[in-house]
Amino acid sequence: MISEKHLRELPQVFARKYLCKKVLIADKLGLLADYYFNGTAIGNHYSVIGLWIGSIAYTLQLYFDFSGYSDMAIGIGSMMGFEIRENFNRPYRAVSISDFWKRWHISLTAWFRDYIYIPLGGNRCGMVRHIFNMFVVWLITGAWHGADLSFIIWGMGYFILLTLEKYIPAINKTLKGFAGHLYTLFFVNLLWVPFRAADLKLTGLYLRGMFGLGGAGGVILETRTIRFLPFFALAILLCFPLEKLYERFSDKKVFVLLRNGMLVIFTLLAICAVVNATYAPYIYGNF
Repeated sequence: MISEKHLRELPQVFARKYLCKKVLIADKLGLLADYYFNGTAIGNHYSVIGLWIGSIAYTLQLYFDFSGYSDMAIGIGSMMGFEIRENFNRPYRAVSISDFWKRWHISLTAWFRDYIYIPLGGNRCGMVRHIFNMFVVWLITGAWHGADLSFIIWGMGYFILLTLEKYIPAINKTLKGFAGHLYTLFFVNLLWVPFRAADLKLTGLYLRGMFGLGGAGGVILETRTIRFLPFFALAILLCFPLEKLYERFSDKKVFVLLRNGMLVIFTLLAICAVVNATYAPYIYGNF
């Protein structure tokens, strides 16, 4: 039987844990990402900054879409008395690639670790065998997401970065704090490009455009992109550690009233968005 406490949590589960993440943020960012990726696929040329914004939009869309569904499962399980582990732990706050994969899609990472990596020998072996084990894991991880070579490139990219982090100590010593965040976000965002493109040709075209090659369309940001910037900024803001701010003011009556009022507003906005929007499938359902 669902407890009274869990019933009280029901609005927050769908407003904060699902609707706002999925409908108000992920779906809007998805339109921006599609604009650039789909346009590049048919031969359009865009500005360098626009292509970077498009790739970052997909990076954020994937997180808010997937973590929103995961959080919904956790919330519904909690209402029914089950405790489901978190599947995402602020992955875009990671300071290294290895740290990122301890925070991103934790259930999948644990499955590959327990059923492929450890049976192969894990890291309890020589360097050459350990690198081979990592290669096999990431080759299978890429192939698991799709048969196209772009997914293999995505997996091999992480294999190379994780191998370098493991066997070149200077990387971990140098990339700490803010530098570690920039390094991680740069390569994670870059590797989401072949993941989103799902096609080797589009991957090449998009990456060349991001670095001003292959006839990129100048430096002026596309007008259509400007109206998405508020959603873009909000998504970035929500990746920051806001828990400390919440804890600091959580006992203030004004803050509680403001929080509940914003919750109602966001819920209504999400419902309106659902009513007016077309069907937006769950991204990771393709994998």
